[in-house]
Amino acid sequence: MKKRIISIETSIGQRQGFVADLMRMGKANTKGYVCLAQVHMLVEAWKDEGYAKVVNEAAIVVPNGMPVAMAVKILHGVPQQRLSGVELLPELFKAAQAEQLSIFFVGGTRTLLDYTWEYCTQQFPDLDIAGTYCPKSKIISAEESLEIIDKIAEARPNFVVVTLDCPEQENGWHPYRGRLVLVC
Repeated sequence: MKKRIISIETSIGQRQGFVADLMRMGKANTKGYVCLAQVHMLVEAWKDEGYAKVVNEAAIVVPNGMPVAMAVKILHGVPQQRLSGVELLPELFKAAQAEQLSIFFVGGTRTLLDYTWEYCTQQFPDLDIAGTYCPKSKIISAEESLEIIDKIAEARPNFVVVTLDCPEQENGWHPYRGRLVLVC
């Protein structure tokens, strides 16, 4: 179930429910994407109808900030837990490790990806990390997008975790929603 907050349809649920939904997508190889919505995303979507459409086409829009979670409660009377990426991703990694599902990481800097790799191998030693890719810049060109998609397709991960900036990551990855299971 989703509830509208300004111009975004935010998913309602709790941590374990969101993780279970993600795992169902990954196991079934259901193509689509998940957004972690914070106030910046709400503002960007309010300013740009096209961006709002991109976010609203996500299979799941997790309330990633206390203001978003509080807005759900105030506007809709539904108690909603805030769930940050820092809280959600380790839960996803733990579940993916248990189910032997693989994850591919895209984004940030090489240092961030190296840190992520180190963290995952220490905390989730049996997690199948299918690969990583660090874009050349914040704005990914069409040519680089194809290069990334080829690397991901070759690795055949169950999930692709994208950590770039809002709104670039959602706008940049939206065209591939029918080809991958994305967590942005």
